[in-house]
Amino acid sequence: MIGDAVARRYSQALFAIGRERGTVDQLQQELQLIHETLAADAGLQRLVLHKLISPERKLEALDKVFQGRISGTVRAFLQIMLKRRREAHLPAILAAFRQAADEARKVVEAEVRSAVPVDGRQLEDLAGRFNRALGMTVRLKQVIDPDLLGGVVVKLGDRLYDGSVRSRLVRL
Repeated sequence: MIGDAVARRYSQALFAIGRERGTVDQLQQELQLIHETLAADAGLQRLVLHKLISPERKLEALDKVFQGRISGTVRAFLQIMLKRRREAHLPAILAAFRQAADEARKVVEAEVRSAVPVDGRQLEDLAGRFNRALGMTVRLKQVIDPDLLGGVVVKLGDRLYDGSVRSRLVRL
């Protein structure tokens, strides 16, 4: 709960700066780069998350890794996070920033569950239908659920669109 509030507060502040400067996409890409780099490099991740290492030393290490690859805005953001010992919240901050950026762009994410993989053309058709119905861009994430007999179940926020064979049989 507290972590969510921290992530939301930091992401909103960075998002406001990005929107003001017109750099939301760039900031999102840079945050994603940092997140992916930390996930891929266990040694760097341990260094950044270690409680006994000073924020200055952590920032030095990050400067070496990301030299010329992140903007001054993201560097200053990292500096503030490290100084306030909020580095453990970086994944949650990235998720909250991505959500704020998606809301601003009118993009929503939906989960499509099916018994077998749905081909790209069918996914595009499904996304197009939701795009037209909602007036927003829908980004679909496919999940294979072998418990389904057939059809698809789409979860969009707190809504569930059930086009599964099981629900059709129940309606009959």
